[in-house]
Amino acid sequence: MTDQHASHAHRAAPPRGRKPILSPALVLAVIAPLLAVGALLLVSSSVPGTPAPGAPAQESLDAVRIGCPAGVPRSPELAIANAAGATGKVAVAGKGGKESANLAADKVASVEAKAAAVLTADGKPAAALLASRFGTSKMVAAGECLPPAPERWFTGVGGGAGHRSTLELVNPDAGPAIADITIYSSEGLLDVSSVRGVTVPGGGVTTVDLSEEAPSRTDLAVRVVTSRGRLSASMLDEAESGGSTTRDWLVGQPRASRTAILLGLPKGEGSRTLTIANPNDDQVDAELSVITQKSTFKPVGVEPIELPPESAVTVPLTGALLKELSKAEGGLVVTASQSVTAAVRSVVNGDLSHVASVPSFETGAALVPADSVGTLVLAAPERAGSATVTALSADGRKLLDNERIAPSARTTAKLTLPKKTVLVIVRSEQAPLFGTIRMFDDKAGGAVVHLRQLVDSSLVPQVAPGR
Repeated sequence: MTDQHASHAHRAAPPRGRKPILSPALVLAVIAPLLAVGALLLVSSSVPGTPAPGAPAQESLDAVRIGCPAGVPRSPELAIANAAGATGKVAVAGKGGKESANLAADKVASVEAKAAAVLTADGKPAAALLASRFGTSKMVAAGECLPPAPERWFTGVGGGAGHRSTLELVNPDAGPAIADITIYSSEGLLDVSSVRGVTVPGGGVTTVDLSEEAPSRTDLAVRVVTSRGRLSASMLDEAESGGSTTRDWLVGQPRASRTAILLGLPKGEGSRTLTIANPNDDQVDAELSVITQKSTFKPVGVEPIELPPESAVTVPLTGALLKELSKAEGGLVVTASQSVTAAVRSVVNGDLSHVASVPSFETGAALVPADSVGTLVLAAPERAGSATVTALSADGRKLLDNERIAPSARTTAKLTLPKKTVLVIVRSEQAPLFGTIRMFDDKAGGAVVHLRQLVDSSLVPQVAPGR
């Protein structure tokens, strides 16, 4: 210890008033890294098109998993296609085991899968992948397979004996997922503790029968929020008509909005009801307009609808409003003071169908059953638009090749699809467009399919040191 203390005591100290001398090598070692970092920052910020540090980059979609609802009785097939013409394999995993679909360019593959399933595609088939379920030769119905979404709305569902709906949650991943379900009725928000924190096991399926969990004589609205993991949500609706049961899938709305455009209402004898959900804490007023091939207008005598806070209000479409909706290929426009969701439920000629509000598209596509006559309806609610339409048969033949359709401002335009059409691709050239395909069969009834924006890329975060 003595030697150690003595050594410290006799260290030479620099004379007072004299600054330590820094060698050139030491200066270079300190300054060079700083200059290099500054140069990199200067280059990345000065090159045009270079994303800012930490900004997400748009990259091609090279892997996707989507969930498909279970099939209806006597219709176990899944229709699968790639709207970009890509080829490859798509894995189909469900309760019945694992299958695979071989995608050929512009063709539609069919795979038997009765239960709910998860579709997995890697590489080129992942972008612009489409899959759907359909009804039978005696019942036209259409349900989409969709990628997981953090939120999904189903408006106009039922919890009664004559009108019942079943929510189906598909988990495409290995880990568990959790959904929080909120149910709105004409009397306000329902307190249903059993649908809060619904756990779906990895690769599993969970169903929620609303007639058991939220019995109600009036139509409801359901909001599904995924609080953990990822989930694909779908809703199968059933109605009693003429002593028999008719089924169709209810189209989910991704979010509430102040304007809802409902296109492709079926024609014929029957009932049509509009359900509007108000998730806000305040009362909301909603106004109804009709959009047709000639104009958008408010029918005489149609009063605004008052929506109490956190409620779902259902009104029948009758009188002057229904008369105007039946005149031409068009639809209903709901404009609200705050964000709402809306859907029209119809039982026409004994068959059930739904029309819901969906977002606009730039390149939209849809699969349709080949045995029914389809009519494409496009709406340009703000300014004039134009689009090209390609229609394909199951074996890849082009039945329509870039057929032009151009709705004027605040109007709709229609196009009858050729027989045997199974895949429709619509590319917007001007203005935001909204579109549906209304299918009708004299014996089997009708269904409405919505054009969905094709997904071919995803945002990938930029990872850098210290970020």
